[in-house]
Amino acid sequence: MTRVVLRIDFDDERYIGHGRIELLEYIDEFGSIAKAAKAMGMSYKRAWYLAESINSTFKEPVVTRQHGGKGGGSAGLTALGKTVVKEYRAMEAGVLKTYAKSLKTMEKALGPKKQFQADGCHLCERISPTPDLWGRQPIPHGHDQAGQHSLQAAALRLPNARHRE
Repeated sequence: MTRVVLRIDFDDERYIGHGRIELLEYIDEFGSIAKAAKAMGMSYKRAWYLAESINSTFKEPVVTRQHGGKGGGSAGLTALGKTVVKEYRAMEAGVLKTYAKSLKTMEKALGPKKQFQADGCHLCERISPTPDLWGRQPIPHGHDQAGQHSLQAAALRLPNARHRE
């Protein structure tokens, strides 16, 4: 399914995008930065950092926090936080509505998905459909148009060098 991802750059350092908005929505839903982080598959530290970053973007706080106690801490959105989420989602819907015809035209012109393999890729050369002699599983990864590994592949660690052929 085609989607349009909206990112608003206020300047070189401050921005808001779909990931940050999703974090705000989860914080609002769960009342907890830790639970929001878990729902998004990220560390609490990363979620806390993002919440701080979002707060520092605006004049007033977007996320409020109560430090832990007997029942643990809590978090929520301020009125401004709820407004930021609401306005972002409205802009996102507006973009989809405005460009629906153009998106349909592009979708109709799409070719079949292809698996691109770069020439001389050190990961591709080591991939086989079954585990190798040392029991290592194949390394799932992909390439972009320029033959560079995808972000998924970049995050992978290569096997220990002594086992390389």
